[in-house]
Amino acid sequence: MIWSFFSDIVVVIQVGSVVFGTVLAAPLVSSLCKKRRRLGFVCMAVGSLFALIATSSAGLWVLAAANAFWVVSSLRGYWLLSEKTLGAATEGLQAV
Repeated sequence: MIWSFFSDIVVVIQVGSVVFGTVLAAPLVSSLCKKRRRLGFVCMAVGSLFALIATSSAGLWVLAAANAFWVVSSLRGYWLLSEKTLGAATEGLQAV
């Protein structure tokens, strides 16, 4: 009974990974609207987190590291599209 419950949770996590990481994120990230692209990066981060949970529960540590990379990349994309511009953040670095 416990194994059946665990396998159902893993299946739900995998479906969440596909839905959030691919089905929702792909059209939103490629959108021209800045607000939709930011939402796409959030969906990509959620899908990557689901994939990270699924791969680490299966013991696939190399794929888990790849999913962690995608989580960080999606957070970076969200940060780059935030209200702060990258130029304002790097001006202090160039002045030093």
